Amino acid sequence: AGLHSLRWMYAKDATSSAGADKGWVDRIYLDCGVTDVTAAVTQTPAAPVLGATVTYRIDVTNSGAATVASLALTDTLAGVLVGAATAQPAGFGAPVVTSVPASGTRFTWSSNALLFLPGQTLSFTITAQVSEVCGFTGVPNEAQATLSGTCAVASAVATAPGFTASPR
Repeated sequence: AGLHSLRWMYAKDATSSAGADKGWVDRIYLDCGVTDVTAAVTQTPAAPVLGATVTYRIDVTNSGAATVASLALTDTLAGVLVGAATAQPAGFGAPVVTSVPASGTRFTWSSNALLFLPGQTLSFTITAQVSEVCGFTGVPNEAQATLSGTCAVASAVATAPGFTASPR
């Protein structure tokens, strides 16, 4: 992890004047580790009713061998969920919130200044209230996490079980 410097030096052998007085580097290979990510979404309670609060916890794990500096996480709440509040780990500000027509509300967290170590898990939460619906409405939830490492990018998608919102 962190910044490293490589330095090559050439020193002429004073016992001989033959040769090119140069050095060549034919190949440099840097093993920067494997970038990989896993994500999981849990929903509490499993079957919320009208007016109830539902919480989604999104756990993002650096499952690779590389320390990662950049993470983007996106989760879109169905339109039936209102009054959302979020929580995020240190190193992240509040998410960017965007209305998605016919879909709901998208929450996007990102940081390019992390020290996200292999095996480490970061947890994010979204809590919202189930609003009134006119008919039985499926309420899905899906999150996508993308890690950008020194050598590669890795993504994972996680889906909560979802539930059906019922009219009064």
